[in-house]
Amino acid sequence: MSLGEKGGGADSKEAFVYGHHGTELEQTEQPLPPALERRREEVQRFKETCHEAFCELLDKISIAMKLPVKFFAEAHFIGNNSLSFINYPPISKEESDTASTEGSRAGAHKDWGTITLLFQEENGTPGLEIFLPDADVVAAQSDKPYVLTKDTDLIRGRWVAAPVIAGSVLINVGLALETWTNGLYKANLHRVVFPTTAESNGFPGRRSIAFFSQPRLEVVLNPVSADGTIAETPGALTSEQFFLERMKAAAAY
Repeated sequence: MSLGEKGGGADSKEAFVYGHHGTELEQTEQPLPPALERRREEVQRFKETCHEAFCELLDKISIAMKLPVKFFAEAHFIGNNSLSFINYPPISKEESDTASTEGSRAGAHKDWGTITLLFQEENGTPGLEIFLPDADVVAAQSDKPYVLTKDTDLIRGRWVAAPVIAGSVLINVGLALETWTNGLYKANLHRVVFPTTAESNGFPGRRSIAFFSQPRLEVVLNPVSADGTIAETPGALTSEQFFLERMKAAAAY
């Protein structure tokens, strides 16, 4: 299951998570599967590049919110972020009818962290969709820190396909950043569905790589306003407490 809140049945996917070791070490020393072990240095360099790009993006958000440039970036470190290599296996012709009507490759969810960088396979199978709520729904929720997946009105809105664009990176805002910015940056609800029609031998497979980020466990997610004001809020959750709450919410579905 991905780092998100979702309901329904099991996802039709498998994933290998690299590099989330929760310490200040630059890289993990844990043994890897042979295919990745042979390319460990390449994988680590890719993760470091993702982390650098992620921090640059956070710097832009800090500037936009009239905060010190490194306000958000300094609340993260590379060992608390991860790469997730995601494989959506092909579905046989015999299974395709059931899969397209009863299941999904990844159920509707919002990521839990700060920001996700998503790399879709060039010339790969489409399927990623983003939910766009109606304007009146957005207005009604404008004063809420975050809205859980289970409380999202999926009737008043529409799903929009996210195309696979060569050389591009898709960026998802997570619930931690939405909470941290008091709802200014919204976590987007997304899912991965099967193609609308199966090929002669079923549905082809799909692959992607996601870079997930999480603030340091001790960081308190005091809400920040657009003018840079930080509200020291009694009872504000730390990053660790926030993730534990999300895990409880996910388990309750």
